Amino acid sequence: MSSSSPRGADHLVSSLEMAGVRRLFTLSGNQIMSVFDASIDTGVDLLHVRHEAAAVHMADAWARLTGEVGVALVTAGPGFTNTLTP
Repeated sequence: MSSSSPRGADHLVSSLEMAGVRRLFTLSGNQIMSVFDASIDTGVDLLHVRHEAAAVHMADAWARLTGEVGVALVTAGPGFTNTLTP
């Protein structure tokens, strides 16, 4: 976190770390760029994919194979819709 007031994204990343999340499977978008910034120099790695549905499948596979929490992070609107459609 920076020396200024923490943003919602800082709280989100901090909460994910406390929950034991080590990886975010993600495809970038304007609405989530602050989360990317907040994850710099933390224990949360960003793994970038080429399609939102891939982020969901990878997070699911991660959880099944490791027993850890799997998190897919996508942008709003069409990005979210792409997580639900093939």
